[in-house]
Amino acid sequence: MAFGKFAKYTPDEIAYNPIRFDLVKELRNCFDYVAKEDANQHRMAFESPVTSLAIVSDPRHIQYIAINLLQNAVKYSPAGTTVKLSLQTAPGPIRFSGRGHRHSGRRHRATLFALFPRQ
Repeated sequence: MAFGKFAKYTPDEIAYNPIRFDLVKELRNCFDYVAKEDANQHRMAFESPVTSLAIVSDPRHIQYIAINLLQNAVKYSPAGTTVKLSLQTAPGPIRFSGRGHRHSGRRHRATLFALFPRQ
């Protein structure tokens, strides 16, 4: 499955197939993919309190979510700002989040929160 093409696949191709894998390694691969795609337009940061974390899930779904999150952060952050992917392991459930610097001002708010904006 190619990164960034997840929405174009049939339900059989995106069926949930959980396996055991290293979440940190998978997120790092997604991060590196988007950082290369960004071509140094942003400062990219990856933060994880652990170097390895085995989980059971579908890595393709994790790829889709992480890459979409990072691509949106890159797309809606001005060049030269920092885009960060963070992994949190405690307390409570495992979480990963992406963060960029959003455009300021009301003129961008309608675009940022519009239903499925595509440009």
